[in-house]
Amino acid sequence: MLMLILSYFLIQIPAVQTWAAQQVTEYLSEELETTVSVESVSISLFDKLNLERIYIEDQTGDTLLYANNLAATFNTDLYTIVKGSLEVDGLSLDNAYLSIRRDSGYYDNNLQFIIDYFANPKAAKTNNKPFDLDVRYLQLNRVRFQQEDAVNGKSLYVVIPTGVINLRELSLPNKQLNITTIDLENPVIRVVERAGDPLPPLPLEPADVIEVQTRDSIYLDTVEWVITVDNFELQNGDFQLHNYRTRPLDLDSREVLDYAHLELTDINIDIEELTYSEWDWQASIGGISLKEKTGFVLEELSADNAHLSPNKLEFYGLKLQTPYTTLGDTLVFDFGSFTDFKDFANEVRMDLRFEPGSKVKLDDIMTFAPALENNAFFVANRARILNIDGRVSGRVNNLKGRDINIRLDDGPVFRGDFSTRNLNDRNNEFVNLDLEELTTSVQNLRKLIPNFVPPPNFTKLGNLSFKGKFLGFFADFVAEGRLRTDLGSATTDMRLDLKDGRNAARYSGTLALNNFDLARWADNPDFGKVTFNTEVRDGFGLTARDASANLSANITRFPFKGYTY
Repeated sequence: MLMLILSYFLIQIPAVQTWAAQQVTEYLSEELETTVSVESVSISLFDKLNLERIYIEDQTGDTLLYANNLAATFNTDLYTIVKGSLEVDGLSLDNAYLSIRRDSGYYDNNLQFIIDYFANPKAAKTNNKPFDLDVRYLQLNRVRFQQEDAVNGKSLYVVIPTGVINLRELSLPNKQLNITTIDLENPVIRVVERAGDPLPPLPLEPADVIEVQTRDSIYLDTVEWVITVDNFELQNGDFQLHNYRTRPLDLDSREVLDYAHLELTDINIDIEELTYSEWDWQASIGGISLKEKTGFVLEELSADNAHLSPNKLEFYGLKLQTPYTTLGDTLVFDFGSFTDFKDFANEVRMDLRFEPGSKVKLDDIMTFAPALENNAFFVANRARILNIDGRVSGRVNNLKGRDINIRLDDGPVFRGDFSTRNLNDRNNEFVNLDLEELTTSVQNLRKLIPNFVPPPNFTKLGNLSFKGKFLGFFADFVAEGRLRTDLGSATTDMRLDLKDGRNAARYSGTLALNNFDLARWADNPDFGKVTFNTEVRDGFGLTARDASANLSANITRFPFKGYTY
C-alpha cells in the first residue's frame, strides 16, 4: 500500500512524468525501429494528460506524425480502467501533421509497420470484452493530413484550421458513432489523380497460408459502422479535384464545368439529422452554397430529405437557388457509379419535378451538361430564363417531359408533353412535341430555332398559337394541328425540309386556311380573306421566284379584285 501511495505522488512530479514518457518512447523507438519522441509530459492521474511536441518517423526517416500539443481530460478512475473503460471528456490536438505515403514498388504504406506492431491477431479468436473508449469532445487546431499513393496515383491533402466535434456516443466494439455537432472553419481539401504504377497481386506462399481452422475458431467482423450527426456545419471551405488521368487541365475552357478539374470555393454547409451506413447517406439539408471556377454560383441548395448512395442522388422538398435559377420540389439522379458524371448527358438519368414558380437560366443547365455547347439552340439562348413546372425525366440526350408548362422569358409559352434525343449532337437534335398550347411569334422562332430562316413575309403572321404535334429535326419536321395567326387560322399536316435552305426547301401535305388575309400575306390588294383546303405535293422553294408545287384545292371562299368566288 505504501508503495502505491508513493507511486501516486511521484507520478505527479513533472520531471518524473517526462522521464517515464522518455522511457516509453525509447522502448517504442527500439521496438518499431524508428524514432519516437515526446519533449514533455504533464499528467494528473485519472484527470488530465498533456503531451508536448510528439514526433514519430517512418522507417525511411521521414515525418509520419508530428503534433505540437495533445491534451486530454478524463472522467474516470482506476476501477473503470480495470473494468476496461476509459471516458475522455475532452481531447484537443494542436498544430498536428500526419503524412501517409506509399512509394512505387511497395505494397504497404509507411504507417503499416505501426499497425502491424499493435495488431493482436489472437484478439479476433477470443471472446474477451474489448476495451470501451468514450470520447465526448474533440478540438482540432491547425491539423494537416497528407496522403500520397504512387501505386494508385492518388494524392489527398486536408487542412483543418479550426474544428470542434461534440460526441454523444463512441462504441468501437459495436462500430457506433453518434455525434451531436461538427463545426469546421476554413477547411481545405485537395485531391489529385494521376497515372499510377500498379503492382502485380501478391503471390501466395503455401508455407504462409496453410493453417487449418474450424469455422468456430474464426472471428468474422461483419458489423458495419453506423454514424449519426445531429448537426454538421462547415464554413468557408475550399475543395479542388484534378484528375489528370481523364484529361489535362484546359486553361482555355475555364467557363465550362469540367468534372475532372473542379475548383470550389466559399463552401458553406449546414446539414441536420445525418446518418451513414454501408456507403449510404441520408440527411436534411439546411443549406449548401459555393462558387466554382467557371463563375457558377450556388446560392442555396436545401432539401427536407436528401439521400446519396453509390448509384443514386435524391433531393425531396428541394430548393435550388442561383443568381438566375430557382428550382423546387424533387430532383433525382440515377447512375451506375460516380464516374458516370464525366459523361453526364449520356449516362446520368434524371427525374425532375418542378413546382409552379420554378425558373432556370439555360446557361446554368449548360454548366452541368457541357456537351450542350454543341447545341445551337442552347448556345443562342444561354442567357434566357426558362419558367417551368411539370415533370422532366431521362438523360440529357433522351429527355421526356409530362404536363409541362414553359415560358421563355416573356416570349414563347409551351404547354403539353415532349420528348427529345441527341440534344448535344449538332444538327441531329430530334424533338417530339404534343402541344396543348404553343404561343409565340415568327420573330421569336427565328431567335430560338437554329437554321430557321423563313421568307420575310412569314413575319406578317405575327402572334402564333398552335395546338397539335411537332415531330422531327429543327430543319426537317412534320407539323400537324391547328394554327391561329394575326392573318387568320390554318389546319395543317405538313412536312417541311429546310436542310438545304429556304430556296431549296421541300414540303408536302395538307393545308386548310380559314378566313386567311391573303392580301397582307402576298402584299397584293387584289386578294382578300380566303378559305380553302389544299393538298400540296412535291413542293419546292419558299420564295416567290423559286416556289413550285403540285396543288389540288377545294376553294370555299376566294376574293379577287372585289369579287368573291
